[in-house]
Amino acid sequence: MSLNRASSWRRPPALLPWLLWTLWVLLLPSTVTPTTGPGNSTLLFDSTENSNSLRNCSCSAHIQDCDEALANLLCSCHTVLRSKLTPGGLREQGGLTVWLREPWVLTELLNGSVVPDLHLSFCGTSTLAIPTQYLALFGLRRLRVHSAAQGAPHLEQVLTIASRSRDMEGMG
Repeated sequence: MSLNRASSWRRPPALLPWLLWTLWVLLLPSTVTPTTGPGNSTLLFDSTENSNSLRNCSCSAHIQDCDEALANLLCSCHTVLRSKLTPGGLREQGGLTVWLREPWVLTELLNGSVVPDLHLSFCGTSTLAIPTQYLALFGLRRLRVHSAAQGAPHLEQVLTIASRSRDMEGMG
């Protein structure tokens, strides 16, 4: 091998590392942070720190049921006092996830709300006391119920509501 030939070899252009870095950044979100949809989802939960408040979070990443620490870390959250809640005042266009430990979250927050896709997760350690009044939800299309309680007979249940004949065709 002659020195002339070895010296004719050129270093890769400085553009190559930049292109590799850009490609890595573009592919990273699709492999590391699964999302629940095209935008953010709403997560509400009664805080373990203050029983008279609710945490209202906007999350772009999927958060495992009942993981408050992860929700507070990855989502944009703020605290809402129970006295400031408007009963039946929720109007969600997309999905809503609610983690609950106490039945007041169902009766005071959700009753009379408009929610097309609701994911309820019971995060308590014992069984939930069943409220004595009915829960009315408007526009509900899908209900998912999860229980983290020990000995729960059904950990995950899903109910899909079809309102038109074409919806029924897609289900079968």
